[in-house]
Amino acid sequence: MKDQAERPKGAALEFTDSAPNPEDSCLDRDQEQVLSAALNKLRPGIRKAIELRDLGEHPQERLALVMGLSVAQ
Repeated sequence: MKDQAERPKGAALEFTDSAPNPEDSCLDRDQEQVLSAALNKLRPGIRKAIELRDLGEHPQERLALVMGLSVAQ
C-alpha cells in the first residue's frame, strides 16, 4: 500500500463521479428534441438518407444500395 504511505495523514480522498451532470443531461435532451423536430420536417427520402449516412454512420455505397441509387465514380 505504497499510496497510503505517501499520502499525508488526514488528506481527503478524491472520487470522481462518472455520471453526467444534470445540466449536460438537460442540454443533450434539448438537442435531441431539436434534431428530431428538424428531421421530422424533412421529406421522407431526405430524412432516410440523413439517418443512414450521419446517424447510422453507413458509407455512401451502403446508403446508395439501401435507397436504390447508384454512386457516381
